[in-house]
Amino acid sequence: MIDYIKNMHFHNHWAWYLLVIPLLLLLWKIFLAEKFRHQVSISSLASMPSKFDSRKLFIKKNIFYLYLFSIVLIIISIARPQGSAEGISIVLSLDISGSMGAQDLKPNRLGAALRVADDFIQSRPKDRIGLVVFKAEAFTQCPITTDHEALLEQLSKLQPNVLTDGTAIGLGLGTAVARLKESKSKSKVIILLTDGSNNAGFLDPETAADMAVKEHIRVYTIAVGNKNYAMEMYNPLTGQNEIVKMDFDEALLKSIAKKTNAKFYNASDNNKLNEIFKDIDLLEKNLILDDKYAKQEEYFYPFAMLAFFIFLVLIILENTYLKTID
Repeated sequence: MIDYIKNMHFHNHWAWYLLVIPLLLLLWKIFLAEKFRHQVSISSLASMPSKFDSRKLFIKKNIFYLYLFSIVLIIISIARPQGSAEGISIVLSLDISGSMGAQDLKPNRLGAALRVADDFIQSRPKDRIGLVVFKAEAFTQCPITTDHEALLEQLSKLQPNVLTDGTAIGLGLGTAVARLKESKSKSKVIILLTDGSNNAGFLDPETAADMAVKEHIRVYTIAVGNKNYAMEMYNPLTGQNEIVKMDFDEALLKSIAKKTNAKFYNASDNNKLNEIFKDIDLLEKNLILDDKYAKQEEYFYPFAMLAFFIFLVLIILENTYLKTID
């Protein structure tokens, strides 16, 4: 229900001016009630009914407000609420290299990324979303799918140690492009999240970006962590732990985002990472709203049907149950 409302926008904004009608009716009702309260007088109890039906009296007293509510529902229907009839295709391309264990984000960079990715997936129920992970190699953890429960399960089962360590940004991006290449969605997006520089793989990141441009794919790039943050890591060549500076390639990530008509972000803490995914979510929804050729799903039917049902029930009540008050 929350996603239904969040995805809603209104085609006929002028219809909101019609809300003055129920407002004036409400003011008229209040004025008459106040006037009647001061004027009514009872000279004798003989004219009063001997038996009251409190339920009937309550309904009779408040039936006006039900009519008013149904008028508001009709105005909402006239405003023509709509939503996107089809989702977009998204691939999350996630760096799971050893440096993603840095704890400048909590519990660490990878853990923070997985949390916001989980929230992001749940916030876009209509989209087809897939997951690609990369270190020195890249592979598809989950193909693009609308089965978000299966996707979230794959996300929770992610094993960072299954690949050789390194950072193959080009392969991570290229694999994501390959997953989206056959998609028939009008809008295709890759969210590339990394904390390092390209130092592995046979595919150059700029070449992978050119592949994305050719397929009309927007690539949002996110550099995770504080620039120049240092952490202790094991060096297999020396067999010792060494202090290594975690430095991402900002120029490369900016270039990929600019080339594909998207944005570059730096998530230096958990709050910024959350804000980034919210911003991407909003940007993509606004792009759909701005696309006059995008298919729109009509949402006014429930409001119109509920208004019709209320009117029908009230008319029946007034001509049967409320016709006489015992």
